[in-house]
Amino acid sequence: MAAERPRQRFGWRLCTAAASTLLLAPAMSEPPSPMQSVNVFVGSDKGGNTVDVHSQNFSANLHSTWDTQIIESEGINLDKCLKVYETFTPQEVDTIKKIQVLRWMYQSRSYLDTVYDFKNGYLDQAYINRAKLIIEKQLVIGGLRLAAILTEVFKTGYKGPLSYNYKNEGEMALVMVGKGLGV
Repeated sequence: MAAERPRQRFGWRLCTAAASTLLLAPAMSEPPSPMQSVNVFVGSDKGGNTVDVHSQNFSANLHSTWDTQIIESEGINLDKCLKVYETFTPQEVDTIKKIQVLRWMYQSRSYLDTVYDFKNGYLDQAYINRAKLIIEKQLVIGGLRLAAILTEVFKTGYKGPLSYNYKNEGEMALVMVGKGLGV
């Protein structure tokens, strides 16, 4: 018998879920970033894209600094994010996983005072250290949120080649982030 098409085998729900997930992935990639909330709520500096900054280790625009430069220069990786995840209580994880997209954007926006707390375009090591803590935490939070959404979307009971038994949602989210599949 020829292989069944996904629509026939799993029904419209799985096809719709897969399509929704493809559309959702770009939208979920940056909301945990304070710089993305600038685009949504302020926008005057285009989310930091028109603000040039420099540090001892790099020179870039502010948006790129938060999305890439600090992550790379400070060695933020999966292991460091897993350590941050371990500091969350089960109650905090449950709260983070509640799907409330507008609240998520406002939470990210709460970091804007820290994001713009520098003088003359120079980011000293104290600024980098504060930003590093926020970025690690926000990567974990973004991963947990993405895991919650994917869990909701795919709760059809599918056990095919894309399924895997992770210890918990945090592990799944952080593995996805580490492989570039999530946040």
